[in-house]
Amino acid sequence: MLVIDLALVFSSRIAKQIQTMEFAAILKALAVLAMVPLYAIFLQQYVVSDWRELLAFAETLTRIERHGR
Repeated sequence: MLVIDLALVFSSRIAKQIQTMEFAAILKALAVLAMVPLYAIFLQQYVVSDWRELLAFAETLTRIERHGR
């Protein structure tokens, strides 16, 4: 985001007709859209491992209850 802001500052100095405030919102939204799939892939690894641990815990807990009765 900082790189986008800096690039827009320098481009607005060169070309005065560019509306930097409007263009900044568009570029930042595109940057976020580009990063969302990468974040989803990164997050998936943690979610899968957490669900595996949770399911293993639930299975252990149900075994304990069955043996306790």
